[in-house]
Amino acid sequence: MLFFDLNKLKSLDYWFAGAAGSYADVPVIDKTSDFFYLYINLFSSIFILGLILNVIPLFSKSTFPLLKKISIWGTNFSWMGFLGMFWFSLRETKIAFFGSRFWLIVGFIWFVILAFFIIRYFLFYFNIERKYYLSKKNT
Repeated sequence: MLFFDLNKLKSLDYWFAGAAGSYADVPVIDKTSDFFYLYINLFSSIFILGLILNVIPLFSKSTFPLLKKISIWGTNFSWMGFLGMFWFSLRETKIAFFGSRFWLIVGFIWFVILAFFIIRYFLFYFNIERKYYLSKKNT
């Protein structure tokens, strides 16, 4: 069961503890807590998703334009997962600046921007590229 006070998320002190100029000690996450396993599973899943997305174009014999996008997205997800695990290890070794929580905000913004581009691609450009690809393939 997750026991966490959500009101802490509203405080800037919570997010910027251990940032430059702050001497707050960033607490280590208890290895038996649900948050520990949540972080490990989340970042490793994102990393594995990135690896899978990078491998898909290698085994495809098609020249569909989506395959180029998939490898770009896979690279982003791989970096996101790797940097998330790196951040987590720095946090666990109590390196205050690099282990600070505000890096989660930076990662979340990166994820939102990437999700925006993926959704925009599928809503606006995918059908256009698909029709063009099929018309060229049939001629």
